[in-house]
Amino acid sequence: MFKRWGVVLTFFALLSACANFAKQPSLSPVQAKGDMAYLQSRLNTLIEKEMRSRRIVGLSLALTVGEKTLWQRGYGHADKARNISASAHTLYRAGSISKLFNSVAAMQLVEQGLLDLDAPIQQYLSDFDVKTRFNASSAITTRHLLTHLSGLPSDLIKGMWRDDPDSFHAVLPYLNNTYVANPPNTLSAYSNVAHSVLGLIIESIVKKPYEEYMQALLRDMKMLESAFSSELTGEYAAAAYRRARLADEPGLRDVPAAGLNTSVAELSALLKLINSGGDLFGKRLLRQSSVTHMLSDYSDNAAINLGQRMALGWFFADDIFSPKQPAYRHGGASVNHRAFVVIHPRRQLGVVLLSNSKEAGSVLADIAKQALGLLYEYQTGYSAPLVPPQYPERHRQDMLAPGDMEGYYSTLGGLAHVFMDKQKLKAKIAGKVFSLYQRRPGGLYFLRYRLFGVIPINIRSLAYRGFSVRHLAGETLLISSDTLRRQEVLGKRIHATAISSAWRERLGRYRILNPLQAVDVPSGGLMIENGFLIAYAKTSDGMQLKYVLEPQNDREAIVSGVGRNFGETVDVDFDDDGVETLRFANIVFQKLSP
Repeated sequence: MFKRWGVVLTFFALLSACANFAKQPSLSPVQAKGDMAYLQSRLNTLIEKEMRSRRIVGLSLALTVGEKTLWQRGYGHADKARNISASAHTLYRAGSISKLFNSVAAMQLVEQGLLDLDAPIQQYLSDFDVKTRFNASSAITTRHLLTHLSGLPSDLIKGMWRDDPDSFHAVLPYLNNTYVANPPNTLSAYSNVAHSVLGLIIESIVKKPYEEYMQALLRDMKMLESAFSSELTGEYAAAAYRRARLADEPGLRDVPAAGLNTSVAELSALLKLINSGGDLFGKRLLRQSSVTHMLSDYSDNAAINLGQRMALGWFFADDIFSPKQPAYRHGGASVNHRAFVVIHPRRQLGVVLLSNSKEAGSVLADIAKQALGLLYEYQTGYSAPLVPPQYPERHRQDMLAPGDMEGYYSTLGGLAHVFMDKQKLKAKIAGKVFSLYQRRPGGLYFLRYRLFGVIPINIRSLAYRGFSVRHLAGETLLISSDTLRRQEVLGKRIHATAISSAWRERLGRYRILNPLQAVDVPSGGLMIENGFLIAYAKTSDGMQLKYVLEPQNDREAIVSGVGRNFGETVDVDFDDDGVETLRFANIVFQKLSP
């Protein structure tokens, strides 16, 4: 009866986690300033509580002020089987924190006159030749790669995580045989593939393997135990856990995107470098102007810009401090390890968090936010200028008439339908029907759910999240706004078109011919729902996935929607025996016999 809730919860879980009114850390001036014991007590209580409730095995923390580490420690276990406690020197896989080092390396090459951020990347990578469906599309540049505005696909999923992985060089032939998902500068869509391309550019310029060149940068930063590598090994390496049980942590192909192995003790050097304006341990690694350039706001470059401000590599943390006192953040993940860093350059404050448990991903950002607030109060004696939560309000571009809202949308949770029923606006996703209501006339819409249409169900992540529609860049978009003034594109308006006989013949259940090591997908297929072509799948751990496909011709379809993984291409191919298959991100699907 409740199986379809998997899709619904997947959809809303992918919305920002801070939609609710959260308690903000606040200390009195006398109590907070310079009181290290109080700071440690507050953070110890917070972290230990979250670790117990979420079954997090190991976690490490470091706090920085200027070029000094104020405090660092570990919690729980780095390796339960060997009874090794987590410490500040435990090595974790930092995942996408790696991208911040790519930004540093790129700015150093700019300073040396070897890299132009705004030159077409073919100037450095002559073999790059990705296809496009967009007329008069501008050239992709290194700046686009660093700000996730390149329009490249998000991931080459097949082979990204596996034992004995290929080199990240495998990304290039894949890209040359597929299409961009969006024109450059259209929208910020997170891309690991883009940073693998950046790794190739760095290699082309410095005439050295990427890992070797980046190791020299780590040495300059005195990160001597850290490395860019496909695997995490060594005496201080943390094991990996899922639901508090030892888990498989396969190797990584895309080392430039997510290959950094490090500890909080060493990763804190990055925060010190940026907060100090390019100086580190008495050595200038970046010019102040380069750091300023790196931390500038490039979000206005995007045609679809909803307020998620983007610097070179870093994201603005406008949900933490007031934009007048900007903070910057970035998260990271491997298959099971999780990471999060946040800095406040004006006060030269920084927080580093690393964990060996998959479940930590949902809580590290909140711990970092509270830690930064407490650190600010410790330093200044005044309450941190945290963004106060409030009910989301309509934007001048919002369209809120029922007729504006009605229609079908391709979303993270599959096909959504907003419609009028007995003069009331409703939304249907994954078989569940929600009522849409306005708290005030002309305001945003909020969702309400009643089990069996009668029993009210309180879903806190919905109670404080408003919805609207906007026209941007030629698309009609479903928009979500939360209590911290953050906005997200949830989906785009779509219209059913005729589905050709070639695609209708492909309806049915499919299996993966080249299974993934990091995730098991035992079932999936193609179907038609309300006149739309739908791809669906279910993972072995219960996650249900549904995407709307828009056929471009009888051999190609794109994943309909706006954002990460959307706009990417599904190709029709044939196996060695001439049997038709479907291919997405190099995953090969074959239809099962009826």
